[in-house]
Amino acid sequence: MNGELVELIDRIRNDVQNVLDLSNAQVERLLARLATLESRLSGLNGPVGGAAEAVKENRTQLAQIIREGRATGSDVDAASDSANNSADNVDGGR
Repeated sequence: MNGELVELIDRIRNDVQNVLDLSNAQVERLLARLATLESRLSGLNGPVGGAAEAVKENRTQLAQIIREGRATGSDVDAASDSANNSADNVDGGR
């Protein structure tokens, strides 16, 4: 009986560690993407000399940033779903 309990605890520990490792990797990827978005937002041109050109360039950059933001949002949703599914798997779907 004691051996079975130790085996069960080890299996749960491994399952939880796998979930944590996967979640950590997903969070690191999301943080890297958010840092990229922040950097791109910081790089927008100010409307000083050549305001029309700056606005045009900013619009192009903003369109790309919005696309990346939406993709990052989708990744956040997928990571959340994955974490929830993993948690359900670990606890037996209760």
